[in-house]
Amino acid sequence: MATMTIRTTFALDAVTENSIRRLAALWKISKAEVVRRSVAEAERAASNMARPSPIEALQWLQKNGTLTEADVQKWSSASKSGWEEAWERKAPATQTVSRPVKTKTTKPRSA
Repeated sequence: MATMTIRTTFALDAVTENSIRRLAALWKISKAEVVRRSVAEAERAASNMARPSPIEALQWLQKNGTLTEADVQKWSSASKSGWEEAWERKAPATQTVSRPVKTKTTKPRSA
Protein backbone atom coordinates (compact mmCIF):
# COMPACT_ATOMS: atom_id res chain seq x y z
CA MET A 1 0.00 0.00 0.00
CA ALA A 2 1.22 3.52 -0.78
CA THR A 3 2.30 5.84 2.02
CA MET A 4 -0.42 8.35 2.76
CA THR A 5 0.86 11.91 3.08
CA ILE A 6 -2.30 14.02 2.94
CA ARG A 7 -4.57 14.30 5.96
CA THR A 8 -8.11 15.59 5.49
CA THR A 9 -10.96 16.18 7.88
CA PHE A 10 -14.59 15.56 6.87
CA ALA A 11 -17.83 16.38 8.63
CA LEU A 12 -20.12 13.37 8.12
CA ASP A 13 -23.64 12.66 9.20
CA ALA A 14 -24.16 9.80 11.65
CA VAL A 15 -25.59 7.42 9.03
CA THR A 16 -22.55 7.80 6.74
CA GLU A 17 -20.12 7.45 9.67
CA ASN A 18 -21.89 4.26 10.78
CA SER A 19 -21.79 2.88 7.24
CA ILE A 20 -18.05 3.54 6.96
CA ARG A 21 -17.43 1.97 10.37
CA ARG A 22 -19.48 -1.15 9.48
CA LEU A 23 -17.71 -1.54 6.13
CA ALA A 24 -14.31 -1.17 7.79
CA ALA A 25 -15.18 -3.94 10.23
CA LEU A 26 -16.66 -6.16 7.53
CA TRP A 27 -13.73 -5.73 5.15
CA LYS A 28 -11.17 -5.71 8.01
CA ILE A 29 -9.57 -2.46 6.85
CA SER A 30 -9.31 1.09 8.21
CA LYS A 31 -12.06 3.66 7.75
CA ALA A 32 -9.66 5.69 5.61
CA GLU A 33 -9.20 2.68 3.31
CA VAL A 34 -12.98 2.31 3.04
CA VAL A 35 -13.16 5.92 1.87
CA ARG A 36 -10.24 5.45 -0.60
CA ARG A 37 -11.78 2.31 -2.11
CA SER A 38 -15.23 3.88 -2.28
CA VAL A 39 -13.92 6.98 -4.04
CA ALA A 40 -11.93 4.84 -6.51
CA GLU A 41 -15.01 2.72 -7.28
CA ALA A 42 -17.21 5.81 -7.69
CA GLU A 43 -14.68 7.28 -10.11
CA ARG A 44 -14.60 4.06 -12.18
CA ALA A 45 -18.39 3.97 -12.29
CA ALA A 46 -18.55 7.63 -13.36
CA SER A 47 -16.05 7.12 -16.18
CA ASN A 48 -17.99 4.08 -17.43
CA MET A 49 -21.21 6.09 -17.42
CA ALA A 50 -19.64 8.73 -19.66
CA ARG A 51 -18.40 6.16 -22.20
CA PRO A 52 -21.05 4.61 -24.44
CA SER A 53 -21.03 0.90 -25.11
CA PRO A 54 -20.05 -0.17 -28.64
CA ILE A 55 -23.71 -0.80 -29.47
CA GLU A 56 -24.72 2.65 -28.16
CA ALA A 57 -21.95 4.26 -30.21
CA LEU A 58 -23.07 2.42 -33.35
CA GLN A 59 -26.70 3.41 -32.78
CA TRP A 60 -25.65 7.04 -32.33
CA LEU A 61 -23.60 6.98 -35.52
CA GLN A 62 -26.44 5.41 -37.48
CA LYS A 63 -28.88 8.03 -36.19
CA ASN A 64 -26.61 11.09 -36.31
CA GLY A 65 -23.97 10.20 -38.87
CA THR A 66 -23.41 12.74 -41.62
CA LEU A 67 -21.57 10.62 -44.19
CA THR A 68 -23.08 10.76 -47.62
CA GLU A 69 -22.71 8.12 -50.31
CA ALA A 70 -20.29 10.48 -52.10
CA ASP A 71 -18.16 10.73 -48.93
CA VAL A 72 -18.05 6.95 -48.68
CA GLN A 73 -17.03 6.56 -52.33
CA LYS A 74 -14.34 9.24 -51.95
CA TRP A 75 -12.91 7.52 -48.86
CA SER A 76 -13.09 4.11 -50.52
CA SER A 77 -11.24 5.36 -53.59
CA ALA A 78 -8.54 7.09 -51.52
CA SER A 79 -8.13 4.02 -49.35
CA LYS A 80 -7.78 1.72 -52.36
CA SER A 81 -5.17 3.94 -54.02
CA GLY A 82 -3.30 4.14 -50.71
CA TRP A 83 -3.10 0.35 -50.53
CA GLU A 84 -1.92 0.16 -54.14
CA GLU A 85 0.81 2.73 -53.47
CA ALA A 86 1.90 0.85 -50.35
CA TRP A 87 2.06 -2.39 -52.34
CA GLU A 88 4.25 -0.73 -54.97
CA ARG A 89 6.62 0.69 -52.30
CA LYS A 90 6.87 -2.69 -50.55
CA ALA A 91 8.46 -4.42 -53.54
CA PRO A 92 12.28 -4.31 -53.72
CA ALA A 93 13.60 -1.89 -56.36
CA THR A 94 15.50 -4.65 -58.20
CA GLN A 95 12.39 -6.73 -58.82
CA THR A 96 9.51 -6.05 -61.07
CA VAL A 97 6.32 -5.65 -59.18
CA SER A 98 3.57 -8.05 -59.92
CA ARG A 99 0.42 -7.55 -57.98
CA PRO A 100 -1.58 -10.57 -56.95
CA VAL A 101 -4.29 -11.28 -59.47
CA LYS A 102 -7.61 -12.77 -58.52
CA THR A 103 -8.32 -15.68 -60.76
CA LYS A 104 -11.57 -17.46 -61.25
CA THR A 105 -11.25 -21.21 -61.06
CA THR A 106 -13.57 -23.28 -63.14
CA LYS A 107 -14.37 -26.93 -62.84
CA PRO A 108 -13.51 -29.14 -65.82
CA ARG A 109 -16.52 -30.20 -67.81
CA SER A 110 -17.65 -33.78 -67.50
CA ALA A 111 -17.77 -35.78 -70.70
